[in-house]
Amino acid sequence: MKRKPPKPPVKDKEDDDDNDFSGFEEVMDLVKKTDSITPNIKNDSAKFDLINFLEKESLRLNSQNDFFTQKTNILKNYDQLDKIISNQETIRDSIRSDLVNLLDKKDSKFHKNLEQIFLNAFLVIN
Repeated sequence: MKRKPPKPPVKDKEDDDDNDFSGFEEVMDLVKKTDSITPNIKNDSAKFDLINFLEKESLRLNSQNDFFTQKTNILKNYDQLDKIISNQETIRDSIRSDLVNLLDKKDSKFHKNLEQIFLNAFLVIN
């Protein structure tokens, strides 16, 4: 038994704005509706392939999670964090002292710019 193709709807100007899904609904009416989707399985061993794959993938992901969340033995036994922090603190202190020495000079650009700012902001009117 053949189905008749649907007649094209008569388009009104008001219909175009109100019913954007009219073509989609017609196509969906033509699609055969099924109540349940059953996989096409040829033999008994194929039934468990997906389950086995998911179990193996779960184990793999768990082992990766354990690997990345635990510290390695090198980090546990030879922690370098304190040395790195102290080294960075000494570098920071030396840069700070050099910067303060440069800014502390009377003829530095920093002092000249600050002098201009204070003169312009706090102009004394006699």
